[in-house]
Amino acid sequence: MVVHLVANQVIGVRFPLPAQMKSQPTDEYLRKQLKTPDWYVRLKDFLEITVFPLNPTKEELKIRKEFYKLVSEMLENNEIPLADKSSENPDFDQEREKIDTIVIHHTKEKPDVSLTVLSAIGLVRQYANAYLGDNTWGRDKLRPQPIWSSHFDDNNKMVFYAYHWLIMPSGTSQRLLKDRYIGRHSGIQSVNARSVAIAFSGDYTDSSPTDKQLKETARIIRTHYDEAITIVGHQDVRPDRDCPGKFWPEWKLKLINLSHFGSVDKN
Repeated sequence: MVVHLVANQVIGVRFPLPAQMKSQPTDEYLRKQLKTPDWYVRLKDFLEITVFPLNPTKEELKIRKEFYKLVSEMLENNEIPLADKSSENPDFDQEREKIDTIVIHHTKEKPDVSLTVLSAIGLVRQYANAYLGDNTWGRDKLRPQPIWSSHFDDNNKMVFYAYHWLIMPSGTSQRLLKDRYIGRHSGIQSVNARSVAIAFSGDYTDSSPTDKQLKETARIIRTHYDEAITIVGHQDVRPDRDCPGKFWPEWKLKLINLSHFGSVDKN
């Protein structure tokens, strides 16, 4: 992301004015901060004004996507300091309960979004946001320590996915988190603790997933979660969200029927 500053504007994109933010983050500035253990504290204004809001402008959306891309590249190259494995790190999964809920999401990204970008989005939106608070999932005094997720992939690399499964339009699926991990996906800790998150790769705000996606999701639910009793959309547990799209009330019944169990409403 190469940007050129002109007064209070950036050619092609808009950053918040100095009255809203202490500095205007260029690519060089962002990269420098991301190389520090407390990068999320240093970038607090930028994150809270441009990255965290739910309804960004088109310009802000462009900025955050470029930021996610930068974070993903630096994660891939091990340039962002993360917490080392040690007994002092918090166990963010100790509150994991028996799984009784499936929560359906959509990524709201391009269908071919890379797993590295999804992990970067989770690092920024879930983990950095939580670490900036006074209480991080029941733990205090974590700010400004390097971020720790307690989640690792099969290559023993720390990951920050919000979802347990990703379903592509072609009907192929990818496991992102082990079931014993708590996914930070719903915005409600009690729901996260006893649920599994299945995300459809793509933006289904104004459309519906493919039949192949629905069939593969139903297969995963039947195969792995035969004791789960509830299938809900993100908007069912968080009415202030539109995820997984405005047509969810129409296609959720088809998904539940394909899965041969579950209920529509949250108990």
